[in-house]
Amino acid sequence: MITANHSVIVLNRTSGQVTVEPEDEDRFVISAQEAVKACQDHQKADHAIRTFKQELFGPLWEWCFLHAARVKACFVPRTVGRLEVYVIGTSEQYDFAFGDDVARLELSLADRGWNVSAMQLPDGPDEDLLSYFNPEGAIQVYGDPESAPGQSPR
Repeated sequence: MITANHSVIVLNRTSGQVTVEPEDEDRFVISAQEAVKACQDHQKADHAIRTFKQELFGPLWEWCFLHAARVKACFVPRTVGRLEVYVIGTSEQYDFAFGDDVARLELSLADRGWNVSAMQLPDGPDEDLLSYFNPEGAIQVYGDPESAPGQSPR
């Protein structure tokens, strides 16, 4: 039975009040603080993920959709520090005019408070794309999932 385990903190509930066995009060305070912090951290993480989806990925997907004639795919790989956005074009050549659009995308994301580096890559073999980013764990924001580097057609 769990109560036989002396590492358990014992609570008593009488008259609507919860009390802690006197010898366990310090351990209870520490455990309660850790539990509250875990709940707060979880809530902060949920908020951060929701913000990331709505305020970064939403506008990024919308931008790609509006430029669909020139965008094959868009990836945000795992990074440490500054986020990187790779926009894969539909052309096998670098499109200088489209490069200006990608630069404006980077600036618009910066205006929203995101420290992002956006880069246009021409469409090409996986080996060429793999030299820019590791697809392992990357988030494909836009495009056909089979267009991801290292993915084989089904």
